[in-house]
Amino acid sequence: MGNKHKQELTPKQKEEKANATKAKKQENFKRIAEKRTNKAIKAIMLIGNLSGSNYTSDEEQVKKVIDALNGAVSVVAKSFEKTEKVTIEFNL
Repeated sequence: MGNKHKQELTPKQKEEKANATKAKKQENFKRIAEKRTNKAIKAIMLIGNLSGSNYTSDEEQVKKVIDALNGAVSVVAKSFEKTEKVTIEFNL
């Protein structure tokens, strides 16, 4: 059996590896954030279509929808401040 010695990384190599990992994570964040944000924006715009003449609603229903959307945005904003996971579900 061969020796399985791992070569110890120098401080410079450790820093380079850490920088490469950070860059990859930032790249992944950007790619996924753009995709998910654009998808969320499209979904919100579809909700806006409910204001058209094909649908009827009362002020209370509209307020509930708007409050739910604002609440979800607030939860997302707070999630970037801490690591606590929150789940939201909307029902009229």
